[in-house]
Amino acid sequence: CKRFVDLMEGKIELITKENEGSVFNIKLPIASTQNNEVVTDLAEEPPVTLLNAPELGSLDIFIVEDDRMNRMVLEKMLKKSGSITTTVDGNDAMETIKKAHSKKKFFHVMLFDINLPAPWDGTRLMQEVKRLYPEYRSIPFIAQTAYAMAGDKDSFLEAGFDDYISKPIMKNELLTIIERQMAKFSSGKS
Repeated sequence: CKRFVDLMEGKIELITKENEGSVFNIKLPIASTQNNEVVTDLAEEPPVTLLNAPELGSLDIFIVEDDRMNRMVLEKMLKKSGSITTTVDGNDAMETIKKAHSKKKFFHVMLFDINLPAPWDGTRLMQEVKRLYPEYRSIPFIAQTAYAMAGDKDSFLEAGFDDYISKPIMKNELLTIIERQMAKFSSGKS
């Protein structure tokens, strides 16, 4: 927990009372813009859902993430946005998509970790899904990675992803990206 809190530049407090137990408090920063300056505050973050785009309804979100803790965090962040399907690697993802396709079910948003166990990586997996299932060419794919470097976003977009988010993922940022992509795809991808 401390490692994740530190990655998100938060604070963790421990209050222990003998014979009563311990309480852990976690405070995470949220960013807001004031006069074109980013201000970070450790206030409690209000619950966020895709309320800004109610016309989207309940989404079927597909996640490929090999790290168990990251999967749990993403599921918690997105649970109010719709139905979540998670897979742990490229083989699991391909099998799940194949089964859904055979039932004529298609996901609305694809969130792919870039660093997956061999022989897959997120980019290769996204390209293979789009190659095998042309319906997914009109569905947003979002890349996620912990190893963000300058120029990564452009290279992921050039490879075929529609957007990109770096870890640690902030809930507001992720929901904003999903809303933007859903709006873009529902109005005819430009």
